[in-house]
Amino acid sequence: PKRVEDLLRGNGLKFASWLLRVLLLLKKMRFIQELSSSKNITQSMMKFPSRIKFFFFLGLAISGCNSDTEKINKFDFTKEVWIYDSPSMPDSIKNFTDNFIIFDSTEVSMNYDNLGEYTITNDTLRIFQTSYIEQRGGKYQKRISDQFVGLIIKMDSTQILIKSIRGYFPIKYKTSYGQFDKSKTIKLTNQKSKKKKQINFSYISIASSSCYGTCPIFNLELYKDGSIKFHCSSYCKKIGYYEGKLTSDDLNNVKDFISYLNLKNDSTIFDTPEDASIAAVELKVNNRKFHFYGSPREFQYKLNELMHELFSIVEKSKLNKTKKILTFKTNLPEPPIEKTIEFIPPIVQD
Repeated sequence: PKRVEDLLRGNGLKFASWLLRVLLLLKKMRFIQELSSSKNITQSMMKFPSRIKFFFFLGLAISGCNSDTEKINKFDFTKEVWIYDSPSMPDSIKNFTDNFIIFDSTEVSMNYDNLGEYTITNDTLRIFQTSYIEQRGGKYQKRISDQFVGLIIKMDSTQILIKSIRGYFPIKYKTSYGQFDKSKTIKLTNQKSKKKKQINFSYISIASSSCYGTCPIFNLELYKDGSIKFHCSSYCKKIGYYEGKLTSDDLNNVKDFISYLNLKNDSTIFDTPEDASIAAVELKVNNRKFHFYGSPREFQYKLNELMHELFSIVEKSKLNKTKKILTFKTNLPEPPIEKTIEFIPPIVQD
């Protein structure tokens, strides 16, 4: 089975070369003397053993397929962010859209969560996980388990199409074990194709809460003319209230991020883990208001990156600190103050 799989997965040129050497050897042994001397090659091939003819044409066919799959490997898809939409997650609390998949040189992740290592051999995508089992004598045995194997139908700068062979995709993502219809093609779309040519940006308002770490607690509001106001209470370089104006380059950079966002729904609620920061975003584009609420790690890729970009711009910009108490369109409730109970020792009676 491994030999057959290798033949069907891209070793066609090697096989055709090997078969040619065998035929030349047979010719020297006068097994195909009739073929070399005959004027009618078609008739000679008809007399040729059927098994040899089958493998000869199989080798040529596989070698032709191999030339197509070589084009797939030449495209550097690791420099792109791929958007994955699927309605096939009935047990998920999140609508399974706007998920982003990133391939680095050896591993693949989805929404920042690692799915495993991967290899692409010609037109076959294989995602697997590696583990090590301790044996006697302190030695470790390497074990590789396939999580997903798929046939790459198309891969170019705009789209990747994959036909599932076996396994899950995505691979039992988080707590979901949703079965996917293997007759359907998995479609990954380059996020660059999502960019809108024109947007009428009015404002964006962001509120971000604390977490179990050093997440900054801040409010930020930016308007279409570049005016901005900011407040941070902890884990920021700028503590207090600030206001000012962004440069035209920074403002255009923000608009570029917004042009990639999926703004089909007016309001979207994402998963909110207990130990993670929570963010609320209000965005007005093309005279419509859009709201996003939840953990930024669960946001669309460009929305999460936009929040980081805006915060970075504020940190480096020369804004004016003000004593005025600024108000913002988006706010999060303040975390409850933990009250301590004074310990009162019990009364000891004699």
